[in-house]
Amino acid sequence: MSTISNLNISVHQPGNYNFAERINLNELMQQHLLKIQLEKKISPIIRSEQLPGIEANRTAIGYVLETVIRIIFSYPPVGRKSFLYINCDEENKGTLDIDLTNGFKRYLISFHTNVNSVGSLNTLHQKAIDECTSILKKYGASFTANEIRSAGCLFSISLLGKM
Repeated sequence: MSTISNLNISVHQPGNYNFAERINLNELMQQHLLKIQLEKKISPIIRSEQLPGIEANRTAIGYVLETVIRIIFSYPPVGRKSFLYINCDEENKGTLDIDLTNGFKRYLISFHTNVNSVGSLNTLHQKAIDECTSILKKYGASFTANEIRSAGCLFSISLLGKM
């Protein structure tokens, strides 16, 4: 088990990243959202755009998604219901990228929320952010953690996938 930063959060950290399989990111996201809602006994407002299918290690990507969701729901807004909007847009739409094959395109998945920011997430969760970045790099993806005050895009993941 790996403890995420200063929070008392334990998530199983995958060990073998080499095995890749086709993953329905919509299903994997729903699985981890439901798990955390049940554990934390919360009912946030959640909206999600259609997410791409990807080729990666299911356990490793599940770890990244669960880590992101746990961090988001660890800072509920005061006096308001938590919300999470997961946006997905094709990056460089209309541009031909000769490096992309087999119908894969690059997508940007953004996690918009109204968390109650208690400080620099990059500082508070540096280890977790570094672990997520390291995992995603193995699949040609990138991970960004943004600083927000009361609402906005907290995390974004750029990855290859197919709709």
